[in-house]
Amino acid sequence: MATISKPAKRPKKRPLTARDLMRAAASLLPEDAGTDEGLSPQGVLAQLDIRVLDYLLDCLVELGRANSVPPSYWELLRRAAWLLPDVPAGAYHRRHVLPRPEGVRRELSPGSSAQALLLARRRSEGS
Repeated sequence: MATISKPAKRPKKRPLTARDLMRAAASLLPEDAGTDEGLSPQGVLAQLDIRVLDYLLDCLVELGRANSVPPSYWELLRRAAWLLPDVPAGAYHRRHVLPRPEGVRRELSPGSSAQALLLARRRSEGS
């Protein structure tokens, strides 16, 4: 009698995080990229695991403005900014002229109510 084997389960892919998106954006910068203030892609990448992400996102915005980057760089930064839980997304995007990317939704952080998150987002977007 032949045995029927179960199909192997594929591992579930985890969604990209803001850190993943910023790492991908930094890899798109030219190797000799830098700013007058001494920012470099290598410096940002070295601090991704230890610094506050909104600060590093600001650094990547400055690096993008000071160097020639492809349009996909800005799309990665838009998506990363939208995923940062402690950043009022609408205000951040308006300040840096980064429109909300399509299809990106923030995850609820543990301990936060959906209503509080919605109210905060509306306030930050000026609604």
